[in-house]
Amino acid sequence: MDRKELYSFNQSEKQQHFIRQFKDLTLAEIHTIVEIGKNDKISMIELSKRQNISRSAISQMIRRLETKHLVKKLPSPISKIGYQLVLTD
Repeated sequence: MDRKELYSFNQSEKQQHFIRQFKDLTLAEIHTIVEIGKNDKISMIELSKRQNISRSAISQMIRRLETKHLVKKLPSPISKIGYQLVLTD
């Protein structure tokens, strides 16, 4: 892959992609929902590692998904400051 193709790929990755059936969800949000669904009560740190994105990006994404009532944060039983993530009903 040459520089121009790499640059083009990186730019497309940064754009928000939407799916028609879920107009208010980005592709990244859908990937996050799927990962939480496959790993019930996953920690935010583990989720950031699995998705290879920063903890601050995961925090922002989870905040948006909480606002949309799709994800809920539960207190972690092993950490005073951590959370476990679950999908809402």
